Amino acid sequence: MVNAGYQTLRHPLERVKYLLSLHGIEVLAETAGTISDPTLLMEVMEIRDEISTCTSGAALRKMTDANAARLEALMEALERHYGAGDYGAIGDSAIELQYFSKIEEEISLRADVVG
Repeated sequence: MVNAGYQTLRHPLERVKYLLSLHGIEVLAETAGTISDPTLLMEVMEIRDEISTCTSGAALRKMTDANAARLEALMEALERHYGAGDYGAIGDSAIELQYFSKIEEEISLRADVVG
């Protein structure tokens, strides 16, 4: 149980899922968590396209840095929303966190291919 708790706390997305579940909110279930904001959807699609066609390690490092800054800003927003008890905003930010966490994984996988 300690190891499972540690893994939950270690990963921001898992930590958010857990905190939301304490309040009966399951916005990040496998069937939920879709982007309803068309601007955000377009941004995510463009980033994923850029990752899939990238052949430069330097460009991937820039993407990694930009995405890390985005994840940090999302975590700060989630903290503010949680402190204010704004669970609707938490859900929206959590969905965004889910997508940008996935982008982080995709960049890492592409970096393995590009070398």
